[in-house]
Amino acid sequence: MQNTLQQRCQVKLSTAFSQLNAPISLLEIERLAAQIVCITSRPSRHFHDTEHLLEVAESEDAIEILAALFHDLIYVQIDSGIALNQTFYLAPFIEEVEEQQLNIRNPLPEDKVYELVAGIFDMHPGQTLSPLDGENEFLSALFAAKVLQAWLPLKILAQIVACIEATIPFRSMSAEGMTAMIALQQRLARLNQRFFLGFSADDLVAAIKRAVRLSNRDIKNFAAPNPVAFLDNTWHILPELNHDINRGDVYTVREYRRTLQKMSGFLNGLPAERVITRFADEPPESLHQVLVERISRNLEIARAYLSMKLVAITVLEALSLRLHQDTPLSLMTGGLPNQTTDKGLHLENFLPSLTQNYRPATPIEEDILSLLEKGRSQASHYDIKHSPLSAFMLKTVGFSEMQRLQKLAWQMFAGEITPETFLSQCPAVLLEATLSALNQLFAARVQALQG
Repeated sequence: MQNTLQQRCQVKLSTAFSQLNAPISLLEIERLAAQIVCITSRPSRHFHDTEHLLEVAESEDAIEILAALFHDLIYVQIDSGIALNQTFYLAPFIEEVEEQQLNIRNPLPEDKVYELVAGIFDMHPGQTLSPLDGENEFLSALFAAKVLQAWLPLKILAQIVACIEATIPFRSMSAEGMTAMIALQQRLARLNQRFFLGFSADDLVAAIKRAVRLSNRDIKNFAAPNPVAFLDNTWHILPELNHDINRGDVYTVREYRRTLQKMSGFLNGLPAERVITRFADEPPESLHQVLVERISRNLEIARAYLSMKLVAITVLEALSLRLHQDTPLSLMTGGLPNQTTDKGLHLENFLPSLTQNYRPATPIEEDILSLLEKGRSQASHYDIKHSPLSAFMLKTVGFSEMQRLQKLAWQMFAGEITPETFLSQCPAVLLEATLSALNQLFAARVQALQG
């Protein structure tokens, strides 16, 4: 698999460098491909991996290809730092002042390539970098420019860096009413004059359009025609948000809940219009509208799906706190199924049979119930595909009641009500069924231990 990824990466690099007439040898391309694959094949990478880079690099445009292969190479939070090979290029300009807190050095060495990258990203000496303001994109672009300067001129580097800058996601308009892409165009225009890059006005527009194409491929899973595909990708991102759940199935109930809570909070505050990027007629208005509608639907389904799962995990968390604040989730659910040694000791096998009381009232509710019952299309190393407890609860009390419980769950997370108060507000039928299933699960474990 590793060799296949490297070969595919080499083909992409060779195509791009050949198109740009870059004086780079085959051995140098091989080494560059190996470095890209090494960085993005780490165990911490689940979504932002080599496969993702190659998908974003699906283009005939050399600049888009190179920008795609470099755009996620540095992800400080996911990788818990920066790789040694990367620090060689970054250390003259970046310093670590605390663990994973990076500042731009002040003063800085004179370096035209750095000044170009910093100008495109609007970064300044002494500035503290933040993942919410393009830290990883800036570091990836700086790394790309410093590596590629051996073979490519400043004008090409500027376009690659602009593409990577455009992948900073989910930006709103500035206080002056300016979109991120218009601001990028203006900065590139100023740098064009400062460094005599030779862009015409049409060239600048083309450069931003190219950046928009790359940016929209980077987030294309949000606009997947099938919401299941969007949720599959979301579940790949979750372990990057919380490394604790990478530990097989030994993470705690609270750790899993906090991971779902973090993703739910993020999606709840994300308008569809901020996901897709647009500049001039890229993408065309008709396509842009279709993408916004798909994103809106996917977000609506994902938000509701996560809220149903949050209710179920909050019930388990509140009950688990009667045992210990760090109760493993596997203790409460029976752990992840194992095809070779599994004995069926899972919570879902002890939930009561149910004559469905609730019928979905809308197509969205139908999709949510189907996702909870049948599951996502892809398995993950830390979670099962379906959500049996969530599905049981939804089918028992209905969508409106689950939404009421979700609001109470968020109050519990905020410390406004206690876990016991939350449980007291749950319908008795849900609590009794869950406790009965837990009692049967624990009893079956005791019997299994006794042989």
